[in-house]
Amino acid sequence: MTPLTQIKLLSFKDNFKELVNLSLRNKLPNKLIFSGKRGIGKSTFAFHLINYLFSQDEEGSYNLENNEINIYNKSYKLVLNNTHPNLLLIDSADKKFIEVSKIREILNFSSKTSFSNKKKIVLINNVEKMNTNASNALLKILEEPSTNLFFILIHNSQKKLISTINSRCIKFNFFYNRI
Repeated sequence: MTPLTQIKLLSFKDNFKELVNLSLRNKLPNKLIFSGKRGIGKSTFAFHLINYLFSQDEEGSYNLENNEINIYNKSYKLVLNNTHPNLLLIDSADKKFIEVSKIREILNFSSKTSFSNKKKIVLINNVEKMNTNASNALLKILEEPSTNLFFILIHNSQKKLISTINSRCIKFNFFYNRI
């Protein structure tokens, strides 16, 4: 199962509740870093948060009681197919680095009008894989984000992230807790 298809949020429910409460009070930070070891569930967490934000006013919205995505929700289907107009996903995929051309896509994305007046979200997975030019380009964008543009940066804590990016974001550290 990939993070995108994990319908139920199995861990980090307190962190999720905290971000939902911030969103409900219109105080959700627009620059977040989710940091933790690889494979711990940061991407799954991010996709749940994205689904919650996008589906709030839609039929089949996110189920907060069960921390569960409704698979029939319109936004979920769009995110699943990587066609949601308010989401830009950047990932290194199989490449060694995230190049500056991928970060420049954010400028084009941010200049377009938001669909249905909802938040626009840029999700960068494996943010630690940005090369120097990409890191510098991202810094400029983070310093002056567009209105209603949110960044979620997913960071493998076993690799170093440049301190200037860290300093511009609110960081959530994810740890595996044994039960």
